[in-house]
Amino acid sequence: MRVFIRSSEPLWSMVGQWLKDGMGIGDINDLDDEFFIESNGLGSGAFGVGLLDPDYWTEGYTLRYEDEEDGRRKGLPTFFRPVAEPVLASGKAVGLLKALGVGVSGIEWQWRSLAELVAGGADQDEASGLFSVSIDTLSSLIHDELAPYCQSTGLALSKAVVGECDFWRHLSTIQDLYLMRKGDAMSHFCDVLFAKMDSQQHWSDFHFLNTTFTDVVEASVNIGAGEWVQLSLVRLSYRGSKHKSVGRTVRGLEGLLVEYAVPFPLIYIFTHIYGFLLQIMRAKVALERRGDMKTYSNSTQLVRSFLNILIFVDA
Repeated sequence: MRVFIRSSEPLWSMVGQWLKDGMGIGDINDLDDEFFIESNGLGSGAFGVGLLDPDYWTEGYTLRYEDEEDGRRKGLPTFFRPVAEPVLASGKAVGLLKALGVGVSGIEWQWRSLAELVAGGADQDEASGLFSVSIDTLSSLIHDELAPYCQSTGLALSKAVVGECDFWRHLSTIQDLYLMRKGDAMSHFCDVLFAKMDSQQHWSDFHFLNTTFTDVVEASVNIGAGEWVQLSLVRLSYRGSKHKSVGRTVRGLEGLLVEYAVPFPLIYIFTHIYGFLLQIMRAKVALERRGDMKTYSNSTQLVRSFLNILIFVDA
C-alpha cells in the first residue's frame, strides 16, 4: 500500500494544482501527460477558437481516455473515476473565473498529501506501522477531501454569473423576446410583418426585419413602456424558402430566426421558439379572419386548431 500511495502522489499533486490554478487560458497548456485531464488544443494556433466560443469551455479540456484492444479504457485510475467529472468541471470554473477577473473565495487552501489523507481513514497496524485501505474506501476519502474545493468553486461561479454578468436581467429579456411577454410591442411587430405578407411584398429581407423591430421597440420606449431589450444584442434573419408560394403562409415563417447574443460568458443564443410563436400568431390571425374563433369553447380546442392550421392551411 505504501508503494501504491507514493506512486500516486504525483497524480494527486496534479489534481491539487488543477483545482487551484484551473484550466489554461488561450494557448497555455501546462498539463502533464500523465494527468487524466488533457487539452484538445482548441484555443491554440491560428485556427483555435476564442474564449467567447462555447466549444472552448466544453471541449477545450476533457478527460483523457485511451481505448485498449479489449474495449476497456485506461488513463483514468479507478479510484479517481467517481470524482473525475467534478474535478474537470471545477478546473474549468476556475479558468472561467480567471477570465472574468473574479477570484475563488470561501475556502482556505490546505492541500494534504495523499499519504496523510489515506492514513487518517485507514486501518493501521500500530506495531508494524503499515496501513491498508480498499478501493471503495479510497474513492470515498478522495471524494470527501475534494468536495469542499469543488463546491466552493461552483458557488463562486454561480455568484459571478448572477451578480457580475446580470443573469436575471438577461433571462427576463429572453423571456420578453422569445415568449412575447411584451404584448404591445410584439403585437405591433407582428402586425407590420403580417401586413407585408398579406400584400405579397418581400418581408424576409434582413434590413426590413431588423429595422422594423428596432422601430417598434423604440416606439414602445417613447410612449413610456421603458427599455426592455438592448437592441444591439438582437438580430433577426431569414434562412427559409424564398419561393413566393410560401411567402404568405404559416409555413413560410419556419425560416425566421431571432438571435439574442448575451454577453460573455452567458453565450446562449435561442433561435427556434420565436419562429414557432409567430406561426401560432399567424394561425390565430387566419382563424380570426375566417370567423372561426367563436366556435372554440376551450383553449385546448383552440390550440389543436392552431396546430392543424400550421400543418394544412396556406393563408
